[in-house]
Amino acid sequence: MIFFDVEASGLHLTSYPIEVAWVSHDLSRGWSGLIRPATGWGELDWNPESGKVHGISRHQLVMVGMDPCEVAARLNADLAGAEVLSDSPGTDGRWLQTLYAATNIAPSVHISQSLDVDAMIAESCMRADIPVEDHERLAAALRAEVGLVAHRALDDAMDHALSLGAVAMMEMAKDKGDAAASTFRLQLVEQARGVLRHHGRGAP
Repeated sequence: MIFFDVEASGLHLTSYPIEVAWVSHDLSRGWSGLIRPATGWGELDWNPESGKVHGISRHQLVMVGMDPCEVAARLNADLAGAEVLSDSPGTDGRWLQTLYAATNIAPSVHISQSLDVDAMIAESCMRADIPVEDHERLAAALRAEVGLVAHRALDDAMDHALSLGAVAMMEMAKDKGDAAASTFRLQLVEQARGVLRHHGRGAP
């Protein structure tokens, strides 16, 4: 299972993707990349208010972003055939289509439209008889411990993996005790930090 996220130039219909990221549900692997604006993705389609939210500038994308073809090829290579979930399947799916439409590459990545991340995690809590409030507190603590930054694609994708990990941790505490759950927590946090370090974030 893959958690996928997109940051964009805005929320309007002519907005375009500026950053994509994915992480595996167990945080064993992940990837993120900024996207250089394709021909036709103009400054008029850039919403300054969205820029204030994600903190990415159009100039930054022009200078260090990856070519859309390179991003599309990388996503195909990484995620072809994978179960890909998003917290906003329709919107992220539209931006993914915008990315591939700017290339000559056929998409091999398909975001599930039948189930979003939040619904899946809520269902997992219900099956495990875990109170939603307790899960939310633990997930928030994990986010803080790892040092996630909201509204960046990698961090938002990782947030979902940590949230699912919180469910597993609470189940483990009930089944195997607090010591086992604490060990799992350390492993989960270190895996998340490792993905961040791979992308130049956090201590080496």
